[in-house]
Order: sequence, then structure tokens, then C-alpha cells
Amino acid sequence: MTRSGVARLSFLAAALLFLTAAGCGPPYQVAEVEGVLLIKGKPAPRVHIQFIPDAARGTRGPISMAETDANGRFTLQLKEGDGSVTKPGAVVGWHRVVLSDLQLAESATGEGVPIRFGQEYMGPTTTPLTQEVKEAGEGKQTVQIQVP
Repeated sequence: MTRSGVARLSFLAAALLFLTAAGCGPPYQVAEVEGVLLIKGKPAPRVHIQFIPDAARGTRGPISMAETDANGRFTLQLKEGDGSVTKPGAVVGWHRVVLSDLQLAESATGEGVPIRFGQEYMGPTTTPLTQEVKEAGEGKQTVQIQVP
């Protein structure tokens, strides 16, 4: 093979490798999201939040989750693969927002722990809460989730 043939073959191999590598990423975009959860207008501490991509609205990908702090604030973490790998953010698109009350879950009997929200908020098919995650701009998106 001539020198120009080897150069052409090397160029084609490099181009193929680049195109293959470019297509190896996940089939979804991720944006960093932080926010606050309010129940009846007040910050809600100790709540587990899940953002579940809403396939009915065209959003596909892994779920994101967080726990609220004492001020109701949270930062979502995307769960990839088997769930052991996390990175900041959520899939861009629409999500069903599911809540679990950690205060109630940590109580042995549930006695004396006020019910802060109904069971409908605990299931992906029953929750009335939805949230759009927009394409990443500069910095994190800040969202406010409100439970009446």
C-alpha cells in the first residue's frame, strides 16, 4: 500500500472511531436541579423525593432522587445503571414527582407523627405532582414543589 493509501485508511479509521465514540453517550440529557419542597406553604424536612421520567410525555431515562434537609431544600442525584452510580441532576423533560415521608417511615408505630400528605403523592401513577427539568443553562435550576 502506498503512503497516501495508508494516510487515507488512517484518516477513515480515526473518523469512524470518533463517530462511534460520539454515539456512546446516554440517549438523554441531564441538568442539575436543586429546590425546595413546601407542604401547606411551609418547608418540609425529612422527605424523600423522586423525579420519575414521564414516558407518557416523551421523557425517558433513569430516575433522580433526594432527601430534603431541615429547610425543605434538596439537590437531585441521577441514579444510573443498577442505582449504585449517581451524579448530580435529572433527565431533561417532564417528571412525575413522588414523595415518601421519612419521619413517618422512621417511626416504629406511626403514632404521634402527623400525616403531612396523602397516599396519592407516594405512587408514580397517582401523584398529582409534575415538574419539568429544562436543558442546562448556566448553573443549577431551582424548582419549588408545592403540596397543598
